[in-house]
Amino acid sequence: MIKPIFFVLFTAVLGFAGCSSDDSTTGPAQTTERSFINDILPIFAQNCNGCHGPGGPAVGILDLTKNTYLRLVDVPSSTGAGWKLVVAGKPDSSLLYLKVALATPPVGVRMPKDLTPLPGTDIIKIKDWIAQGAKNN
Repeated sequence: MIKPIFFVLFTAVLGFAGCSSDDSTTGPAQTTERSFINDILPIFAQNCNGCHGPGGPAVGILDLTKNTYLRLVDVPSSTGAGWKLVVAGKPDSSLLYLKVALATPPVGVRMPKDLTPLPGTDIIKIKDWIAQGAKNN
């Protein structure tokens, strides 16, 4: 005959064995998939095209209004030797990300130059987009 206390403990152990700590409602938040067209280009239009657009003082360095994707991804920086503007999958190796995220980037000054830094939400969008492979989507 099984003693009652053993039966209660055995039943409790079986009950907990079905529990999993991998509960999607309490696990880490999923990163939103970022779109170049919907997430990144609007940031440029609002914050960057004044200087990096037609008639802007930095358009000769980087034009962010025409063929923007092709001018960014896997393109060497014209001002930072050894740096690429965007290295797909590697935000910390991408000069574009570092120049908007760091108060003192490795090359030049924080962007947008002489203006309020981008909101954290925009910086996260850029970082996510690069980390997700810098897709032309």
